[in-house]
Amino acid sequence: MMRFGLACLILLLGIGPAAAGLPRSVLASVAAKPPPGARLPLDLEAVDTSGVRRRLSDLLHGRPAFVNFVDYTCNTLCGTDLMLLADGVTRARLAAKDYLILVIGIDPKDSAKDALAMEQAELSPDLQKNSVFLLPSQDVVTRATRALGYSYVYDATTDQFAHPAMIYAIGPQGELRATLTPLALTAGDLRQALLPDHPGLIQRVAALCYGYDPLTGQYDLKVTRLLQLGGTLTVILLALAICGLAYRRRAAE
Repeated sequence: MMRFGLACLILLLGIGPAAAGLPRSVLASVAAKPPPGARLPLDLEAVDTSGVRRRLSDLLHGRPAFVNFVDYTCNTLCGTDLMLLADGVTRARLAAKDYLILVIGIDPKDSAKDALAMEQAELSPDLQKNSVFLLPSQDVVTRATRALGYSYVYDATTDQFAHPAMIYAIGPQGELRATLTPLALTAGDLRQALLPDHPGLIQRVAALCYGYDPLTGQYDLKVTRLLQLGGTLTVILLALAICGLAYRRRAAE
């Protein structure tokens, strides 16, 4: 909870003006809307950060995965999304053999160095062992994002992407089991998303959907309220911690 609150507070403090050339009509197309029966093709291939070509079927190897589409040089939410996923996996106490964190870059211009920098910044060494960061070609990116209904647009004026913040839980055959918003992840959601008979959280997440508007540098109302709540919780937790320390000091005297 503390880490969640701190992340939200950082995001809230980081909101500021952003120069971008994308009209609202274009931004309206940014969404995460999986089609019925969504499935990530098992024959997808891309190189990882070590330059080895990896096939999705081999990566999954009979286990489910949490899939995160990111821009490795993103200066807004990508790193925070991954950090929150990592924090949720840690809180859920998932066994390494039961899941994979699969990070797929959406910008073919990004390098292995960029991907490694994000991996090392956002994941603990233990989670890095259970994660794969891919650098796919544009054709592979297009195929993967279309399969899961992930729509994004590129802003050439800032070399940034307007894209949804979303975690996909897929099964061993690439089938979509759930969509999860990083800012509302719970340990229970992550554990349930790994179950073979999981009913899915897609409809639930649709109600929690939010977006960052690079045209105005502002978050929409839903995410703003969530960030404000996170900041408030952080202040409360810090106040409680200070009171607790003061009480212990008085008791010791």
